[in-house]
Amino acid sequence: MADTADMPHPALVICDGSLASTVGALLEAERCPPVAWVAHPSAGLLPPTGHDHETTLAMVRRQADLRGFAEVLDAGTAGTHEQRVGRFARPIALLEALRASLEHACDRVIWPVACGSDLDALSTTAERALLITRLAWLEEGTLTGPAPQIETPLLDVAPRALEEMAADLDLAPGTWLEPLPACSA
Repeated sequence: MADTADMPHPALVICDGSLASTVGALLEAERCPPVAWVAHPSAGLLPPTGHDHETTLAMVRRQADLRGFAEVLDAGTAGTHEQRVGRFARPIALLEALRASLEHACDRVIWPVACGSDLDALSTTAERALLITRLAWLEEGTLTGPAPQIETPLLDVAPRALEEMAADLDLAPGTWLEPLPACSA
């Protein structure tokens, strides 16, 4: 019997069916089948695609079936997240992702947000991930193991580079959600 201590733990990947979250999940799948965590769009963790939560969840489930993700978790419905829209929506959603990662034995939370060369967005996102991770670490004494950390592996990736990464991963067009015209910038 294999020693489970030597086996990698899955990572929880924040997914919305977009190209960035799909690339982030597939990069993680090369190490270990990830757990896809689908937050409601009102959480604001990834740029809006204009798709409703049900469409997003269906696409992530399709991606999971095609690529062998360990599990797909629905983080909630609009009713639970609409109360948090505003200044604290992202931090609360990130804390919820950390909590879910503990419940599913994940050692990391992958936040596949891609800011490109927007320095303000880069610094704010990196700082948010670090501070929320540290907040979880403060509670580590009450956990059964070490607190997971939030990683942002695509933080400085530009849209064109994401497309190239998708091609390198043999990701066929149509296997992720394109932003609706009203959401394209």
